[in-house]
Amino acid sequence: MIDRLVDYFVTEVGYGRSIDWYLVKLSSVVSSINDLCRGGVCDPRELFTEFLSNERVRRALSSLACYRGEVVEMIKSSPRFRNLRNFLDLIENALSSIECISKKELEYIPRPATWVIESREREAVAPKPVVKREHRLRMPSSGLERTIFIVSIVLFIIVVLVLILHLVR
Repeated sequence: MIDRLVDYFVTEVGYGRSIDWYLVKLSSVVSSINDLCRGGVCDPRELFTEFLSNERVRRALSSLACYRGEVVEMIKSSPRFRNLRNFLDLIENALSSIECISKKELEYIPRPATWVIESREREAVAPKPVVKREHRLRMPSSGLERTIFIVSIVLFIIVVLVLILHLVR
């Protein structure tokens, strides 16, 4: 059970280059553990401790161990990692006990909450306000336009009268 999570985590973490990526993958592992332990079948903290003590996971977390302060700050501040808050002490202890190997430089990209991003997108794509137009005929300004306008109205009236007379018969 833990071996599948370890395989998943180690594989996926290899693709990322940011602290955020590591935390997303840890969050996914925590969600899987919580699902496994639903209904009191097992203790999620014990399983997560076992996961964190796995040698392959510790090697994968060696780059993250260099950014312990940023990790703690992101878990505490970001609503995206709310499920990691219950395991913050375990994560912090694990990162403290892992030697910082800076094989790959991780980016620290503080990402705002999803609702903040979505509200910005809505503001950026805000629809133009609807302008109410008055529904009245405007008399054209030039002589030719005015003549064509008057002729069009007269023809319209003639067509309507012919239709009415035709229907009355």
